[in-house]
Amino acid sequence: MKHVKTFDSFLGTTLNEAYGDTQTWRNDKMVNETLFYAFFNGKRIEIEGKDIWDAKQQAITQLKVPKSKVGYLAVVSAESQKNQDFRFESEEITEANDTPKFKIDDVVVNNNHMTVGIVRMSDDKYGEVTTDADGNVDVDTLEIFDPKRHKIGDGSKEYNIAPSTKKEIETKGLAKLK
Repeated sequence: MKHVKTFDSFLGTTLNEAYGDTQTWRNDKMVNETLFYAFFNGKRIEIEGKDIWDAKQQAITQLKVPKSKVGYLAVVSAESQKNQDFRFESEEITEANDTPKFKIDDVVVNNNHMTVGIVRMSDDKYGEVTTDADGNVDVDTLEIFDPKRHKIGDGSKEYNIAPSTKKEIETKGLAKLK
């Protein structure tokens, strides 16, 4: 029968004796009490914990974070916060542009596909809008329709327009096509 050493048999010996390392195994664990900050739902609390895992568990309890929202909880050590390894910024600060480039019912041309369409959903803070002609489109490929510059027709340098789009533009009076 093979003899297997247990953890208790290594206590008081050095790892060098056991496995070639120089650290000593001890019964007492070294615990570094550290200050942590936890952020959730716009709230910030201070927590003293043994490690980041302990601080996270305390934060979940103190902030009453539901299991489905644990991924939204941020925990950082006070030292990292002091060194600015992590910055907490509200949504108002990080949003670059609140005014959309296009609004609903704008008549636009897609320069990549050479099509004319109507904006259906304008949420271009992420860089896309939805048009009836092309679906989700990058806002950089679109521009407002100008009948003097954008010719409608079947030629290679002309913009194509679907009959239903043309009818809606004329019915609602969204733009002059000619």
